[in-house]
Amino acid sequence: MKNLFGVFLLALLALTISACGGGNQATGTKVTVTAVGLGGNPSLISAAAYQTGDGEWQQLLPDKDGVFSFYVPDGETRYGVAIRCGDNFPLGSAAAMNVFQFTTNETVSPVAHCMAIGELSSVSGEIDLSAVGGATRYEILVPGKSESDTVSSNDYEVYVPHGGSRDLIALAEDSSSNILAARIIRGIDASNAVVYKDIALNSSDALQTHNLAAFSVPSGMDGHFTLSLLTAGGSLYIDSGSGTRSEAGGPVYAIANAQHGDTYIVEISADSSSRNSSVLHHTYLDAPDLGSNISLSLNIAPFPAGSTITVAANPTFATNHPDANIDFYEFVTISPQALLRTYQVSTDWLGGKTSYTLPGLSSIPGFQKLHPAAGENVHWNSAAIKTSLTLKEYNTQPHAWVGFMAIPVKAGATLDLAGLWGEYTAP
Repeated sequence: MKNLFGVFLLALLALTISACGGGNQATGTKVTVTAVGLGGNPSLISAAAYQTGDGEWQQLLPDKDGVFSFYVPDGETRYGVAIRCGDNFPLGSAAAMNVFQFTTNETVSPVAHCMAIGELSSVSGEIDLSAVGGATRYEILVPGKSESDTVSSNDYEVYVPHGGSRDLIALAEDSSSNILAARIIRGIDASNAVVYKDIALNSSDALQTHNLAAFSVPSGMDGHFTLSLLTAGGSLYIDSGSGTRSEAGGPVYAIANAQHGDTYIVEISADSSSRNSSVLHHTYLDAPDLGSNISLSLNIAPFPAGSTITVAANPTFATNHPDANIDFYEFVTISPQALLRTYQVSTDWLGGKTSYTLPGLSSIPGFQKLHPAAGENVHWNSAAIKTSLTLKEYNTQPHAWVGFMAIPVKAGATLDLAGLWGEYTAP
């Protein structure tokens, strides 16, 4: 009898775990959420929650295979899902949260982009800059982050995300950190824990000069531009340029051995520090399609003057940007206790609502300490976004971190963003 009772308890426990892991009953439309880290590898999900329609948020547990999924009931399309990323970030032990408020018509497979590093492999060797005139130091860029060393010796060592074919970018610089030459080092097999690779740069690696045409900016704003490259193997190069980069346009500097599969990000932007407001445009180009002369324009209005947030424990953000074809909003809050919280909210989910209040998740297991503590200084950012990508494409494409936002990178796509920012003291 005792053994029979134990078998009964085990069976009951298995049924309970199975029911909780699926989020809810297995009817309706299934939504599955995943997470990736800085190198594009799967990342740990340490806590999850979900909501259907305007219902209560509930804890979401993984199924027996570790998959986080739930069902949106028949007749309903709106849902929310929150993911707490694993706490192994490059800025130390900190928490980050991704919240998505989408519809099943837009995507049923949201992806949380986490700042987690994950398992790393060591890449080391010697770097030879002797054939680059004036070079006195170098940088080596790796997927997800960069490592910088002065050339006191010719030895280098960097750490790259574990897995398949990775790229490095080696930059030769002068004593003032101006980039003189660059080379993409392809096909690093980081499935090995330790990799040895010698690097040599020469005159053929000199940066190539392209020209970006002048562009117009909204009244009261100052213009800027830059060029970046995300390689097929995951490393990000940002052309820092020299001198003033304004709406007057000017030269940008590309990498000579970039090739098909590497994607250039051409950015023009304008901002107003007095209004804490900005607008930007991104065009994404397959590397061979980067022309000698580039002409772009800003295609989104700034947030209206005086736009701000309503401060509360869960603040309210405006979702009434004047452009009619906004695809979604992204809201970010940053504070010392909980490093980064990102909320993506589609206009279809909003359904005409002109404001959005951040959901309170502190009662959900795993989310208790992800909200600012009273008295903490909180930095906030609003972004109204238009893109040529579908929301599913936007969410699932390879991303590059630009500041505190993860931006999808796909050749042929465009993105327009209006930004607004500020600070407040958590009540």
